[in-house]
Amino acid sequence: MTLETAKDLLNANNIPFEICYYRDEADFYRHICLFPSLKNAKSCKVTVMVIHSKNGHKDIELQFNETKDGNVFAELYFGGFSYELFGGREEYSSDEIIREIDGIREGRVSVIEVNDLKKCRWIGDSRFDRNDMDDPMFGESGFEKAMRKVQKPLSFFKKLFHAKIQYEVYDFERYQCIIKG
Repeated sequence: MTLETAKDLLNANNIPFEICYYRDEADFYRHICLFPSLKNAKSCKVTVMVIHSKNGHKDIELQFNETKDGNVFAELYFGGFSYELFGGREEYSSDEIIREIDGIREGRVSVIEVNDLKKCRWIGDSRFDRNDMDDPMFGESGFEKAMRKVQKPLSFFKKLFHAKIQYEVYDFERYQCIIKG
């Protein structure tokens, strides 16, 4: 999918967006992640379609890399969460992308990002489909289980070594940052 195709797609679905530009992928990754991994960042220019969330912190972003064929879709992000399911595929279904964007905008998707502030590194992230009552890992029950873990005090060893863990919990409407340590 090209940038022009994506603009037409979002306009046809009445989804407002803003265009942002980055000199290369490293510049874009620094914008989107607290502790980005830059070892595989490409030197191409990056154009991003930003769909602003109501939470004021974490937006939906469609990344397009400049190639000899124009600006080509590279990845979909919600906050720092990368939808790697789109990565590496030749063809991207417009319906899949719109379905995911609509799910985020309708509040069906929640994300938890975890960073180690002391060691300045990303620990992990998870995406949860809040309407899926049957998926024990990434449905509503998985989200509830993950939130119980977020709310538990740090373990003895993490306290002993003065860990400082940041949890960012968000959906399209709400954002919460919890720092332990």
